[in-house]
Amino acid sequence: MPVDFSQYVDLTIYDATPTDIYLGSIELARTTLPEFALRSGTPEDAIFQAMSYIQMLSVAAINRIPNRLMEGIVKLAGVERDLGSRATITAKITLSSVTSLIIPLNTAFTYVVPFGVTGETLEYTFLTTEDISILSTDIEVGETLPSKTVTLTSQMIGYHLLPAQYDEMTVQQNFPDILNVQFIGYSSTGTNPEEDSVFLNRCASVLQSFSNVNTTASQLKYYVLTTSDTVARCKAYDLTSPLNMALYPTPAAAENGSVCVTVYGQNRLLTALERSALAFELANRANAGLDIQVVDMTLCDEFEVAIDVVLDPDADEDIATSDILSSASIFLSPLGFTSTAEGLSAGELSRIISNIDGVAYVTSIVFNSTAGTQFPQTSPFTTGVAFLPFSSKGCLPNLDPANITVTVEVADSVQGSTLETL
Repeated sequence: MPVDFSQYVDLTIYDATPTDIYLGSIELARTTLPEFALRSGTPEDAIFQAMSYIQMLSVAAINRIPNRLMEGIVKLAGVERDLGSRATITAKITLSSVTSLIIPLNTAFTYVVPFGVTGETLEYTFLTTEDISILSTDIEVGETLPSKTVTLTSQMIGYHLLPAQYDEMTVQQNFPDILNVQFIGYSSTGTNPEEDSVFLNRCASVLQSFSNVNTTASQLKYYVLTTSDTVARCKAYDLTSPLNMALYPTPAAAENGSVCVTVYGQNRLLTALERSALAFELANRANAGLDIQVVDMTLCDEFEVAIDVVLDPDADEDIATSDILSSASIFLSPLGFTSTAEGLSAGELSRIISNIDGVAYVTSIVFNSTAGTQFPQTSPFTTGVAFLPFSSKGCLPNLDPANITVTVEVADSVQGSTLETL
């Protein structure tokens, strides 16, 4: 059996500051000696302060042992932390006259994008990755000045907001021969470094899959997610066959010896050949006698969602509404749905929307099932529910944005709109 880190606890939340330790030490001393009074500037006070600082370092080091220990174990198994990546964009540099120019390596260009609803801006810096030579003959059809489209790489690692196409960029060095620089497009927006919680959860999944013989649905699930390049989403069910997967209104009876693995690919369904190959691979790693079958996940679109939100007084209604619709659409899509529940939860969607810039709080989120078989068609699961269960196992939402209704309220003024496209 693989090592089980599923109950791993992050101890860094118990870090203590020197001040907390100093005051706690005085309070503890007074339980033994009530008249104890520590005077500032005395040798005793210096000892207390020094010991508090040393104790803070010790507490911080001890609380990080589980993190570092687990990271070291999985590094031996070939699992590396995602340190993030830099954004890569293309820009068009146009010269001010018919001449030639060489732009050296690491020349800096910047652009500014709006951030939030209070007029704040963010500035991103991009660098050339090689010497760039613009010749006097580099004149495109229909233009009169030399220009060249180049690739630039961000100075910092992490996700970058992007400007609109053809927005102006600024060159940070003095190049009198440059007329303008325009943003054209991007190859990558960059990625943020992997958070500790995400990395450690991935480590747990990898460790749970290290077994010569998989016997449970959870082991099969972790094995598929950590070894398959074609599978993006996977749910596995013990005592279940593909012909007997009902959840609501009447759960299917257990089928001994059967395991059903439901899968979804990289924004597509797997082919019959891919499913067969995966089923054969899983059967070779499972206990003898287990009947393992691999089937496609069911993509559910027979529902609607209504979202009521109150915005901050200075929020832009159009921008906030668009952001809410976009976030809801992502969450209710096959690759964006990260919930482990067998249904749609208003609480999980509410947490996502509450983090959107400009949202004060979420008033309500309700789901309505439409005609079909993907969701229960009997009360109380048909209209205005905060949790809409799937009718069967192995389902993922795939909602059309046209079925998302967003109503926003700002400063006692209510504006409702059903947005059909992003």
